Amino acid sequence: MKEEKFGQELEAAICVAKEAGHIILLHQGSEKGEVKPDGSIVTRADKLSEKFIAEILGDRFPEYGFLGEEFGERGEKKVRWIVDPLDGTESFILNIPTWTVMIALEVEGSVVLGVIFNPITQDIFTALRGLGAKHNGVKIKVSERSDLKKALLFHSGLAKLNENLNWQSFASLIKKAGSERGVNDSFEWMMIADGRANLGIFMGLGPEDIAAPKIIIEEAGGFVTDFTGENTIYSGNVLISSSYSLHASTLQILRPK
Repeated sequence: MKEEKFGQELEAAICVAKEAGHIILLHQGSEKGEVKPDGSIVTRADKLSEKFIAEILGDRFPEYGFLGEEFGERGEKKVRWIVDPLDGTESFILNIPTWTVMIALEVEGSVVLGVIFNPITQDIFTALRGLGAKHNGVKIKVSERSDLKKALLFHSGLAKLNENLNWQSFASLIKKAGSERGVNDSFEWMMIADGRANLGIFMGLGPEDIAAPKIIIEEAGGFVTDFTGENTIYSGNVLISSSYSLHASTLQILRPK
């Protein structure tokens, strides 16, 4: 299976992400959500969006499997869609305009395309393996900044970071970074992809949270691994850097001693 063929899949993912975003917008301002067993929030809009995406992509590509945040996995695992139907549910409930629809395609363990669509701003980020990343159809590139002292660092999930990472390592990283901001939703991660920020450190995530942002940032020239340096979407933690040297120096700080 050659990656050049995935242009059709990318176009389908773009279309279905936009349609799913429209469905979610119909529920904006009327949802309070409920708490799932893992402590996260889910709304009717999350579920409707995932059902819609799964149905449309399933009809179009019946041989592909599916992994969604709300209803889990089904079908083929070698080639499957990985979907977060409403990333940033709490922001959605609070009318904070950073929630998105995220769709990625994984082939034999490697993500080959990604789409992130913000229905509020109508911004869309896309990537196809080997062909670069785009923001609203225009190619984007990460910042060339490689000095940690001048880097803008994004982070989220401080409680989970405290539980799963040497807190002194994280505190050391904060002190060495030029500046830092607490963020959460994937739309904010795209500031690294388009060159406005340089570092991101996130904890407590599923593959559906990571897959689409990972390929977009990589195709924009960035680096995405877990805290040990492994190239995976399944570790639950993510380090994003805009340059190799910045990534390497940050890993040295974060790696378990």
